[in-house]
Amino acid sequence: MNIRLITHQDCEKFYQLIEENRIFFRPYFPKTIEQITDLSSAQNFINERINVNLLRQGYYFIIEIENQLIGVVTLKEIDWQESICELAYFIDKSQEGKGIISKSIKEVILYCSNKVKLGKIYARVSPSNVGSKKVLEKNGFTKEKILLNNFKNANGAMEDVEYYEKQIN
Repeated sequence: MNIRLITHQDCEKFYQLIEENRIFFRPYFPKTIEQITDLSSAQNFINERINVNLLRQGYYFIIEIENQLIGVVTLKEIDWQESICELAYFIDKSQEGKGIISKSIKEVILYCSNKVKLGKIYARVSPSNVGSKKVLEKNGFTKEKILLNNFKNANGAMEDVEYYEKQIN
């Protein structure tokens, strides 16, 4: 398994990951799915994420196994004054339950602690996403609260989310 920052060369593989998992990802990542409709929009999406990486406004990592792009882990919504950021992630449906996303998050947490030097990471999770909650708990996150009407789902309705947090520095 390899985890690294996304590059321009990842466009086709990234688009393929989205296309093959569009229905699976849509409930949890509706904006991303809406934005990426073809190879050109995938390239635009990646260009934006590379700029975000360069400006230190966020970090967009890809997960690879045997040169196949199978997932993404993101540090976003960085607040440098409060030393906190949001964690988000998704993985190819065929790779779920293998511990890959858990190991990837562990690596990204180390990156966040050692290179980015933030003190806290949080994640917002759908109450129905049991697997994601288990991944967070396995990585030392604690459920802190429920945020009411905090996430606009794929149908445009507002949903509650569970807020998890981890102190890292």
